[in-house]
Amino acid sequence: LPLTRFVLIAGAALTLLAGIQLFVLSDHTAEYFSWTIKAGSTAAVLGSFYWTSAALAFLSWRRCFWADARAGVIGVMFLLWAMLITILTHLGDFAFSGSAVARASAWIWLILYVVYPILVTVALVIQLRAKNPDPPRTAPLSTVYRYALGIAGGASAVIGVLMLIVPGVVADVSAIPLKPLSARSIGSWLLAVGVLYIVMMLENDAVRIRPPTVASVVGAALLAIVMVRYWPQFTWGGLRWSFLLFVAVPACLGIAGILAGRQRRHVEVAAPEV
Repeated sequence: LPLTRFVLIAGAALTLLAGIQLFVLSDHTAEYFSWTIKAGSTAAVLGSFYWTSAALAFLSWRRCFWADARAGVIGVMFLLWAMLITILTHLGDFAFSGSAVARASAWIWLILYVVYPILVTVALVIQLRAKNPDPPRTAPLSTVYRYALGIAGGASAVIGVLMLIVPGVVADVSAIPLKPLSARSIGSWLLAVGVLYIVMMLENDAVRIRPPTVASVVGAALLAIVMVRYWPQFTWGGLRWSFLLFVAVPACLGIAGILAGRQRRHVEVAAPEV
């Protein structure tokens, strides 16, 4: 449907810009971003999530069938509401009195995160109420892969919720420096990733989950670049080594899903368009 297509392509553009602020200008957030993130590694990790989301939104926008974009839209909806709660909780940390660029970024960030969760939720409700049939599954996922998605999704969602509720506790075992606002922001992303993987498991079709599988590989590659770029800022030992799982697991799930999706649809049926 038109509204869904709009929120996807607009979301791709907005997250691409946010990624530039965070991934490219990681060491200059005081001048160019909505709040100051002192550690470049932390800013770059957030930026990698935004660029991954940009890839997911763009790839979902290109699909013709709603079933192929559904997982991404549901995951993004959870992200937006979690981020809105995070922003409202930490309004005092925003650069409303910083440089001109930072002030503008802070206000734009606030406005977008007030408007966009509502917009995406409305688009999702309208899309679901259309009640049109999905195309048949032509590339069912293996049982092992579905279990892997479910376990990874559940773990990511739990970690995300913990970061939202008790950011200080998670920060103590984090490989990168985390202040409460950054911890809750990353937690919002991990919650969304967890929901995304669970919906992918429920979709049970490699063709339908092609956008998030490709985005998973993109995200893993970006996080690997962050590690290489900011290695001295990482602290290892104990649970901190688990950061490597946030690179390895999405990479493995993404590659496995892409390979499974090589089987294409052989039957064309009428299905709701996005």
